[in-house]
Amino acid sequence: MTINLSKITNVRFIKLGEKGCREASCIADNNCYIGFCSADPDCFRLISEAPIASDLSEAWRKVWDFHYNSAKGSDPARRKEATRTTNQLRFFFESGDETLWVTFHARKLYYAVLDPAIAPRRSSEDGGSYRQVVDKWYCSDVSGRELLEDKLSGRVTMTKGFPGTSCAVGIDVRNYLLRRINCQRHPYQIKIDNAMEELYGGLSEAIRSLTPGDFELLVELIFSQTLRRVSITGRVMSFIDIAFENPLNGAMVAVQVKARTTPVEFEQYLQAADRGTYSAFYYVFHTSEIALEEYIIPPEIDASIVTILDTTRIAPMAIEAGLVSWIIDKAG
Repeated sequence: MTINLSKITNVRFIKLGEKGCREASCIADNNCYIGFCSADPDCFRLISEAPIASDLSEAWRKVWDFHYNSAKGSDPARRKEATRTTNQLRFFFESGDETLWVTFHARKLYYAVLDPAIAPRRSSEDGGSYRQVVDKWYCSDVSGRELLEDKLSGRVTMTKGFPGTSCAVGIDVRNYLLRRINCQRHPYQIKIDNAMEELYGGLSEAIRSLTPGDFELLVELIFSQTLRRVSITGRVMSFIDIAFENPLNGAMVAVQVKARTTPVEFEQYLQAADRGTYSAFYYVFHTSEIALEEYIIPPEIDASIVTILDTTRIAPMAIEAGLVSWIIDKAG
């Protein structure tokens, strides 16, 4: 990434074109767009002259005069419209490496910095203008994870509803975005993470103390959150304890539950499983003589349909399923 995020002091949302009609093209061409008749030859000339003027305020006053004279309605309305337009144009054309511009497209948040070294240019298609962004529009954090709209705070996504073209975001939103992009955790998130690690460890110990029957019931309760059980627990076949059906597509899922197991048992399970009937196989256990990562799926078996679960994976699933109290009661 060529953007120096440490220099960012401002974050502004921008709507690329009317109702976002230029989002795709701007992102593809590494441009940022603004309208407000900025492609008008007289307006564009005034905007271009402003950065080199000896008096910036006076230079932008001329831009204000242009828009005031172009506006319609009463004098107060024309003044308000000219001020709103000039302010947004000034933010856009004076923006440098201290301002991060964000927009939304295809349910993702994109961000960029406008390149001060490249001159703005008028649009040949309508009344707007373009500025080149530094490198490109980014839609992922520094670790490469996409900034999906559905996983961002509502404080950020609510800016999509802003009725105008661009707006500054608050300090709290700016700090939140920079943390997300930099993959930095908020202090309270660190506390939660530490508490969750403690919970995972304690819950794993509790799960290992469950009887085989209680452990099998726990697995059934977890899987039943998303799948529909179609067999009686423990009464299917030698290599299947519970059979489930995916209600969305009817696919069959086989679950084998072992309180204690060995690599030999796992190999026997793989050889016995009926690959033609089930689309996915889960081998679940809480105690073994070797670590989970030492379980190897032979190359002749399709590894994409076999999932091995031990307590390090079951504990988080149990938490998501709301079964912490149930485990504590059963473990004693």
